[in-house]
Amino acid sequence: MFVAQGRSTGQIDLQDLNKYLSGAMPVYLLGRHAGRHAATREGQAASMLRTIRRIQPNGPYRLAGVGAFGILAYEIALQLLGQDQEVEFIGLLGPQPDLAADLPMPAAALSVHLFAPGEQAGWSGSLPGLQLAQQGPGLGARATVRALAAQLMVLQAKPETGRPRAPELDYQPHIVIQSGRQSPLNRHAPLFCIPGAGDSITGFAALAGALGPDWSVHGLQPRGVDGLMVPHASVEAAAAQCMSAIESVQGNGPVHLLGHSFGGWVAFHIAGLLQAANRPAASLTLIDSEAPGTQGTLGREYTPLEVMEQFIESLELVAERSLGLSSAALASLDDAGRLQQVFQAAVRVGLLPARARPQLLQGPLRTFGAALRTVYQPGPSCTVPARLVLVPDSRLPAQEVARKAAAMAQGWRQLLPQLSQWDGPGNHMTILRAPHVKALADWWLSDRSAAPASRPSTLNMVI
Repeated sequence: MFVAQGRSTGQIDLQDLNKYLSGAMPVYLLGRHAGRHAATREGQAASMLRTIRRIQPNGPYRLAGVGAFGILAYEIALQLLGQDQEVEFIGLLGPQPDLAADLPMPAAALSVHLFAPGEQAGWSGSLPGLQLAQQGPGLGARATVRALAAQLMVLQAKPETGRPRAPELDYQPHIVIQSGRQSPLNRHAPLFCIPGAGDSITGFAALAGALGPDWSVHGLQPRGVDGLMVPHASVEAAAAQCMSAIESVQGNGPVHLLGHSFGGWVAFHIAGLLQAANRPAASLTLIDSEAPGTQGTLGREYTPLEVMEQFIESLELVAERSLGLSSAALASLDDAGRLQQVFQAAVRVGLLPARARPQLLQGPLRTFGAALRTVYQPGPSCTVPARLVLVPDSRLPAQEVARKAAAMAQGWRQLLPQLSQWDGPGNHMTILRAPHVKALADWWLSDRSAAPASRPSTLNMVI
């Protein structure tokens, strides 16, 4: 059991909690110092999560937060779920009703118990499945600690088979983009594509068409893009689910891998998993994907406003025009207000139809933010034949474009000794769209030898 609490107000007595638990489980205190170097709630939670996983490497996890630290405990739970770890209990001990609006995205899979006195207006609509466990006289009251211990003992007595399982843990990312023409002469290994941060596999439809009808093209959809599940917060976890999907389609047969932007990290990790299983990928293609550990855009702390600013820049690259939204104007709005402004701007420039709703952007935005904040430390180098596609950024001076391209290529060469590179057309987003995608497909096919499939594949899912 991990308890997050501050030093000023609303503390619980851990000795009392240990006494009521009668040694049934260890209890660890997560104080503010655990995330003292972080500037954001997400950063504080990530720091505390690293401490938690050093103590308990794998779930199921039990968490509690006292006062405002209840929100921090909830954020830790979301990040654990984003790493495909089970969280079976979250206790909110005495949180104030006005903090409900500050909660991160609700997750139906999380079991949340509220231990608090008085009226709890606003909480019931904020969290699905919230259980009001106890209304006691105060935050540090023994009655609250006793009720928390009693709930934990009930949970401890339940058999593992009877506990609910988060749907995120069974997520299936595979979607067929193009089945490929079946014939005795068509022995191309299938191509599996992973989109960038916040993007969808539908972005590869034009590439599939440009490759031609003989190619079997599959998408590995990032979890959470639909807004229904918690996005992955770990390259390793995302790659593991993608690996299972690839095996369900191709078994031990050869595959081509392609990752765009952040998807390049996931594709690289999948290539490493395949190499470790002694069946290396036929090829790995990275489209404008920054190398891990190069102090780029990915793997840093971001406030919600900074995530939104980066998201807007991506939309502007797709539209090839400004959305006309200033950071100063967005800073004065809450999250819902910012989303509304971005939605209206996207409609104005033709990225979305007017009949759509702002909520359509929530899943992509959350998935985008999770990817931006993801820290990835790659393992050993991979000897798969690999190629890196670099595209210019017209927003930057030519000298800066050249510097970034050189750093990207150098970083990947340390991980991929067989890497070659190609300077592609368009920009970071439009290279996958007409007319530039035709040049991308022609280049990809130019020296691509079709790897023979070890057995026929059965394609069950269609988009």
